Amino acid sequence: PHGIIDAFYHARLEGYYARRQHLIDSLTSDVTKTKVQLAFVDGVSAGDIDLAAPELDEAAVVAGLSARAGSTVDAEALATLLSLPLSSLTAKRRSALQARLERLENELAEIKAASPEDLWIADLDALEAALDGAHGL
Repeated sequence: PHGIIDAFYHARLEGYYARRQHLIDSLTSDVTKTKVQLAFVDGVSAGDIDLAAPELDEAAVVAGLSARAGSTVDAEALATLLSLPLSSLTAKRRSALQARLERLENELAEIKAASPEDLWIADLDALEAALDGAHGL
């Protein structure tokens, strides 16, 4: 019986190592995308990116966004940003993006600080609470 439990423990723990890394990768990607969106909104607001220009210098926009965001911006990301409606380039949108960025960065820091065992224990605690709630305890 102990062999089965040991095997389960190690297999499950490996899954939590993979899950933790996946969460880190996913959140890092979301942080980067949000920084780029924020940089775009800031660039348009500051007049550094002139969407009304007869010819948009995409290379200059990519370079500027990459510098502002602190990460590389590719042509696909730029195309996505340029397809945003003008109504989404407001101070309200900027505030929402800033709040999202802070939330994502906090979540990323928490996941990086947590061990795979911590994630597993948190899941077990949540399961226990849900089961207690389902049984009216």
